[in-house]
Amino acid sequence: TVEYRVSSRHAVKIDDCIEDAKSAMRWVRAHADDFGIDPDRIAAAGGSAGGHLAACTAVIDKFDASSDDKAISAKPNALVLFNPALAIAWDERMPKEFRELAQQKMSGRSHAPIQDVSPLTYASTKQPPCVIFFGTDDRLLQGARLYQEDSKKAGNLCEIVTYEGQGHGFFNSGEHYDLTLAAADTFFIDCGWLSKP
Repeated sequence: TVEYRVSSRHAVKIDDCIEDAKSAMRWVRAHADDFGIDPDRIAAAGGSAGGHLAACTAVIDKFDASSDDKAISAKPNALVLFNPALAIAWDERMPKEFRELAQQKMSGRSHAPIQDVSPLTYASTKQPPCVIFFGTDDRLLQGARLYQEDSKKAGNLCEIVTYEGQGHGFFNSGEHYDLTLAAADTFFIDCGWLSKP
């Protein structure tokens, strides 16, 4: 688990958090030998805001810490996202009420324009294989479907696995904790990272 600054405790903005996530990816890759891992098989994973940051490491080429070694890639080789916030800026394909909600919730939360910190903005770029877990009752699902649509149009592997009647954070406990982890294992088997049991 990676620690990163959050606005509620550190008075930072979204782009600062993205910077931390990208630094963490570079740190893990730079220390891959210490951990006995393949530097070309590093996945980023996260839930909700953490899922947003994991996605950002894969698709956003800016917001790098000045102290980072840019020769080391911050991009993960796979993404495992649990109800991530992928569309935090308004998109014309979304209903008007979402635009108003996004403007209200996101106003002043980033040094950069909010479009620049929204993974949906970059979904049509080349990115690593991705699996996204969502409950069907999560209001963030619509944005994830748009992200998936744009990502697939660009030739990327991006799958959404849904769980009927589940809301935000459903994966944190109970049977859905085990179900989503098993589905993540299946994703890694399909990527060739794990062997079938």
